[in-house]
Amino acid sequence: RATSSRRLVAGLLAGAVFLIASLGLLTQPSSASAAYVAHAEWHDGPDVPFGPRLSITPTWGGRAFGSSNPGGVASEALIKSGQWQWNRTMYYQLVCHLNFAPWKPQWNLEWARPDVGYWGTVFAQCNPGSGPD
Repeated sequence: RATSSRRLVAGLLAGAVFLIASLGLLTQPSSASAAYVAHAEWHDGPDVPFGPRLSITPTWGGRAFGSSNPGGVASEALIKSGQWQWNRTMYYQLVCHLNFAPWKPQWNLEWARPDVGYWGTVFAQCNPGSGPD
Protein backbone atom coordinates (compact mmCIF):
# COMPACT_ATOMS: atom_id res chain seq x y z
CA ARG A 1 0.00 0.00 0.00
CA ALA A 2 2.84 2.37 0.77
CA THR A 3 4.29 1.81 -2.70
CA SER A 4 0.99 2.54 -4.42
CA SER A 5 0.53 5.65 -2.27
CA ARG A 6 4.03 6.84 -3.21
CA ARG A 7 3.30 6.22 -6.88
CA LEU A 8 0.04 8.17 -6.62
CA VAL A 9 1.77 11.11 -4.94
CA ALA A 10 4.64 10.95 -7.44
CA GLY A 11 2.20 10.89 -10.35
CA LEU A 12 0.28 13.85 -8.96
CA LEU A 13 3.51 15.78 -8.44
CA ALA A 14 4.73 15.03 -11.96
CA GLY A 15 1.32 16.10 -13.31
CA ALA A 16 1.46 19.33 -11.32
CA VAL A 17 4.96 20.13 -12.63
CA PHE A 18 3.77 19.45 -16.18
CA LEU A 19 0.69 21.66 -15.70
CA ILE A 20 2.71 24.51 -14.17
CA ALA A 21 5.26 24.28 -16.99
CA SER A 22 2.59 24.18 -19.70
CA LEU A 23 0.90 27.25 -18.27
CA GLY A 24 4.16 29.14 -18.53
CA LEU A 25 4.53 29.65 -14.79
CA LEU A 26 8.01 28.19 -14.98
CA THR A 27 10.51 29.34 -17.50
CA GLN A 28 13.04 27.10 -19.15
CA PRO A 29 16.57 27.69 -17.91
CA SER A 30 18.73 29.55 -20.37
CA SER A 31 22.09 28.10 -21.30
CA ALA A 32 23.69 31.02 -19.48
CA SER A 33 21.99 30.23 -16.16
CA ALA A 34 22.54 26.43 -16.37
CA ALA A 35 19.88 25.76 -13.78
CA TYR A 36 19.24 22.04 -14.21
CA VAL A 37 21.39 20.71 -11.36
CA ALA A 38 21.51 22.03 -7.80
CA HIS A 39 24.20 19.59 -6.66
CA ALA A 40 26.12 16.60 -8.03
CA GLU A 41 28.47 14.37 -6.08
CA TRP A 42 30.30 11.09 -6.67
CA HIS A 43 30.10 8.24 -4.13
CA ASP A 44 32.11 5.04 -4.07
CA GLY A 45 32.89 2.25 -1.63
CA PRO A 46 31.51 -1.06 -0.41
CA ASP A 47 27.99 0.35 0.01
CA VAL A 48 27.84 1.22 -3.72
CA PRO A 49 27.34 -2.14 -5.45
CA PHE A 50 27.52 -0.86 -9.05
CA GLY A 51 30.77 1.06 -8.95
CA PRO A 52 31.02 4.82 -8.64
CA ARG A 53 27.64 6.54 -8.27
CA LEU A 54 26.87 10.06 -9.42
CA SER A 55 24.10 11.48 -7.22
CA ILE A 56 22.36 14.39 -8.91
CA THR A 57 20.04 16.74 -7.03
CA PRO A 58 17.99 18.47 -9.74
CA THR A 59 16.48 21.93 -9.57
CA TRP A 60 12.84 22.55 -10.46
CA GLY A 61 14.05 23.63 -13.88
CA GLY A 62 15.90 20.34 -14.25
CA ARG A 63 12.80 18.38 -13.27
CA ALA A 64 10.48 20.32 -15.55
CA PHE A 65 12.70 20.93 -18.58
CA GLY A 66 15.68 18.58 -18.32
CA SER A 67 14.12 15.97 -20.61
CA SER A 68 14.38 18.46 -23.48
CA ASN A 69 18.15 18.78 -22.94
CA PRO A 70 19.61 15.63 -21.32
CA GLY A 71 23.07 16.48 -22.64
CA GLY A 72 22.93 19.83 -20.86
CA VAL A 73 21.85 18.14 -17.63
CA ALA A 74 24.69 15.61 -17.93
CA SER A 75 27.28 18.31 -18.67
CA GLU A 76 26.16 20.45 -15.77
CA ALA A 77 26.18 17.46 -13.39
CA LEU A 78 29.68 16.47 -14.43
CA ILE A 79 30.98 20.03 -14.10
CA LYS A 80 29.42 20.41 -10.64
CA SER A 81 30.73 17.01 -9.50
CA GLY A 82 34.27 17.88 -10.57
CA GLN A 83 34.84 14.58 -12.40
CA TRP A 84 34.34 13.42 -15.94
CA GLN A 85 33.35 9.76 -15.73
CA TRP A 86 30.51 8.94 -18.08
CA ASN A 87 29.25 6.03 -20.14
CA ARG A 88 26.22 5.03 -22.16
CA THR A 89 24.43 3.21 -19.34
CA MET A 90 24.65 6.34 -17.17
CA TYR A 91 23.14 8.35 -20.00
CA TYR A 92 20.24 5.88 -20.27
CA GLN A 93 19.72 6.05 -16.50
CA LEU A 94 19.69 9.86 -16.65
CA VAL A 95 17.19 10.04 -19.53
CA CYS A 96 15.00 7.46 -17.77
CA HIS A 97 14.97 9.59 -14.60
CA LEU A 98 14.24 12.73 -16.61
CA ASN A 99 11.30 11.10 -18.38
CA PHE A 100 9.85 8.79 -15.75
CA ALA A 101 11.11 9.85 -12.30
CA PRO A 102 11.67 13.63 -12.28
CA TRP A 103 10.09 13.94 -8.80
CA LYS A 104 12.76 11.83 -7.05
CA PRO A 105 14.85 13.87 -4.60
CA GLN A 106 18.06 12.57 -6.16
CA TRP A 107 18.89 10.75 -9.36
CA ASN A 108 21.55 8.11 -8.71
CA LEU A 109 23.46 7.02 -11.79
CA GLU A 110 25.81 4.09 -11.40
CA TRP A 111 28.79 3.56 -13.66
CA ALA A 112 28.79 -0.26 -13.61
CA ARG A 113 25.10 -1.01 -14.16
CA PRO A 114 24.67 -3.22 -17.24
CA ASP A 115 24.06 -1.56 -20.60
CA VAL A 116 20.68 -2.94 -21.62
CA GLY A 117 19.75 -0.06 -23.93
CA TYR A 118 17.31 2.73 -23.20
CA TRP A 119 14.13 0.66 -23.16
CA GLY A 120 15.78 -2.05 -21.08
CA THR A 121 16.70 0.68 -18.58
CA VAL A 122 13.11 1.98 -18.58
CA PHE A 123 11.70 -1.53 -18.02
CA ALA A 124 14.17 -1.93 -15.13
CA GLN A 125 12.72 1.24 -13.56
CA CYS A 126 15.91 3.17 -14.43
CA ASN A 127 18.11 0.68 -12.55
CA PRO A 128 19.25 -2.20 -14.79
CA GLY A 129 20.76 -5.15 -12.96
CA SER A 130 19.82 -6.14 -9.48
CA GLY A 131 19.97 -3.86 -6.48
CA PRO A 132 18.45 -0.57 -5.36
CA ASP A 133 18.80 2.86 -6.92
